Amino acid sequence: MLPRNKSLVLNSLWRLLLAASQMIFQGAFVAVYTIFMTKDDYGLYGAAITLSNMFQLVAVFGLREAIVRLLAFARGANQQERMRSYIRRGLHLSLSFSLGASTLMLLLGPWLAGYLEQGDEWFRLLLLLAWITCALGIGGFLQGIIEGVQEFKTHTKVRIALQFVQLVLLVILTLAGLNVHIVLLLIAVIATLQAAAFGWIVFDRIWKRLPVPAAPGKVGREILGYGAPLFINAVGGFLYTYVDILFIHSWLTLQDTADYFFMYTLFELPLRALASYVFVLHTEVSRCAGEKDFGRIKKLFRRSVAGASLMGVLSAAAFFCIGVLIDKWFIRYAGAVPLIKTMAPLFIIKIVAQVASGAFLVSLGRAGLLAVLTVTSGLVNVVLDVLWIPSNGTLGAVYATLVGHGTMGVLTLILVVMYIHKMRSCDREEPDQ
Repeated sequence: MLPRNKSLVLNSLWRLLLAASQMIFQGAFVAVYTIFMTKDDYGLYGAAITLSNMFQLVAVFGLREAIVRLLAFARGANQQERMRSYIRRGLHLSLSFSLGASTLMLLLGPWLAGYLEQGDEWFRLLLLLAWITCALGIGGFLQGIIEGVQEFKTHTKVRIALQFVQLVLLVILTLAGLNVHIVLLLIAVIATLQAAAFGWIVFDRIWKRLPVPAAPGKVGREILGYGAPLFINAVGGFLYTYVDILFIHSWLTLQDTADYFFMYTLFELPLRALASYVFVLHTEVSRCAGEKDFGRIKKLFRRSVAGASLMGVLSAAAFFCIGVLIDKWFIRYAGAVPLIKTMAPLFIIKIVAQVASGAFLVSLGRAGLLAVLTVTSGLVNVVLDVLWIPSNGTLGAVYATLVGHGTMGVLTLILVVMYIHKMRSCDREEPDQ
């Protein structure tokens, strides 16, 4: 096994490589979509993906973050038999939730048909969304297993290869003309290939290394007990992020939906990249908790918050500049420019809070507290959406997001700082679970 610091550095480098590739590829996808799809089709694509994201909350049910923390904690405590039990039972739960979420989406089809605005083609579109939901739910859990045991190198290579394949196929398909059905079909195929690749990594690289018989006991309750507050937290996160797109699509026009989805997709690029590193940090903090090394947790917190602060300032400046460039060179989406310029300052608090919550609050057993904060902020955002979108249009959604994200970010950071400050850097101290 590699020394602790060297292991963290290497894992972080692989994750940073993945983060950089995600930003490049996702940026390329957005460019292709907005150039080769009509604006109405891009708006419908954004609404459809948002609908899929809503059902993915059920498909995932917090299991990815739960398995990361439980495997890393067990690994730090040298409990291989529990790791085997977590993987086996977690896979059963993931299959059940993913298939259940997809089935629920299809059963609600008659009620969702009007939202999709596709006439007689709504069911075909819904089938694609159900396929994507199931594949991403299962793939997300398998990815959590890989992250929990810090098998980042192979995972990164697979993700980069699949993103490259997706981009090549997308460019080829532009020759036939892009529409929402073709784009979603390609996403569904790539999501399925990704789940299959992650499954191979789990069973070939991880499961075979755990020869110890599975530990007796009902670990399913432990997984669900940890995943349930994370699911609630994810629901709250949806309520102060993607729910804006649902409201805009329902109350405004496809053009407005396209502008807002375009803005929010660009806003998420650095956040998704950051999430790749947060999972490395999350795994390391959970492992430290298993080893009761709280002094190291404090050092990791100070360094990561300092780095996140710098990244927040740089991201805010870059995002604002993107708005200026779009205003000059990309007139078709000029409606997104005021949204981008208004949203830019949020990066400063959002990135710091994402590191604090994702890597520390969850890893140290405070998922329930995070869920309460997120749901509260999400409800604030929903109320403000209802009040401000009808009168202020897409800018009303931005104002609501600033308040919701800002409230969540500040409260999360304060609580994590207080919790870290109270933590004794003593190996005898027991971790909160």
